[in-house]
Amino acid sequence: TQNNGHIGVNFGMWKLEELTINGEPDTAYLDNVVWKFHSSILSMVRISDHHEVFECYGTWSESDDGKQMFLNFTYHDNGGTWKYVPLSETHLPEGLSTLDILSRSHGEMHLRYTTDDGTCYEYRLEKW
Repeated sequence: TQNNGHIGVNFGMWKLEELTINGEPDTAYLDNVVWKFHSSILSMVRISDHHEVFECYGTWSESDDGKQMFLNFTYHDNGGTWKYVPLSETHLPEGLSTLDILSRSHGEMHLRYTTDDGTCYEYRLEKW
């Protein structure tokens, strides 16, 4: 179900199929991350070889024109903040980040995050 209203094509689970840094494949990426969109919540899940799961949480929103996605990983709890920080292999910062939505359909999503120093990360996700 989609709590708090229909969120469009983002709803559901998306596998991070490809991660590039400045146009080159990130050879350290192990092809084991899933992004899950539900309402305004985003969870990133790393699945190990032994099917162990590590999950972190933030929120997401979009610009009115649908060209940018805003991620918010500023949350915390009394037990520590590791659950509220993006997975390290995504290269996304703790806190707030803005990603450009390069393309999106019901089956694929292509996003770009550019750091302040100009490093460009691109994420190609496929609906699962």
